[in-house]
Amino acid sequence: MKVGPFNKASKEKISDGITEEVYVGLNLDNYQNSELFELSVALNKKESNKDPEYLTEAVVMTQKSGDKFILTAGWASKNPIATIDADGVYTYKWEFKKENDKIKVKFTVLDYGKELGTTDFVELKVADADKATDVRYLWACNIKANYGVDIYTTLPEKPTDTVENPPETENPPTSDINLGLFCGLIALGSAGLVILKRKSSIKG
Repeated sequence: MKVGPFNKASKEKISDGITEEVYVGLNLDNYQNSELFELSVALNKKESNKDPEYLTEAVVMTQKSGDKFILTAGWASKNPIATIDADGVYTYKWEFKKENDKIKVKFTVLDYGKELGTTDFVELKVADADKATDVRYLWACNIKANYGVDIYTTLPEKPTDTVENPPETENPPTSDINLGLFCGLIALGSAGLVILKRKSSIKG
């Protein structure tokens, strides 16, 4: 199984409610039909006089099918959570809570605040649920795609409509400019100016 890096546990406690987000770049041209990857958030349990231990996790699978991506989660339903047919950067959001010593999780995928699909709060049935404490990790796993996974640490600015035939401007001198110092990559395309934010590409 190919896996990508993961982040450290958050400081939020499940008793107060936990929200974890990650920003995922999806581009249909980067994936072959049926290629997939999974993203997962795992929880700790804590018993007295013991170090935190793995308890359970909520996995969400993203798979290319034809001209779209399909998001599913076996813990939620056999039906897709959402289908995505446009390239972009999407927010994957997990929400955890504990009610009556039961762990419940809800997953939502958003396009810059617009909800594309969501689940209900679903119980993760596991022994020792009453001992759940906090997040253990969020990671990319089961990567079955040659390209890998594009993960953004922050949500890039929402793309604006491309301006056709922008006005001509005088090119500034470049001899004293170190392009390696820029945080973004600026490229001129045939349709106008495109700014590509730097991202991390996770490949197995």
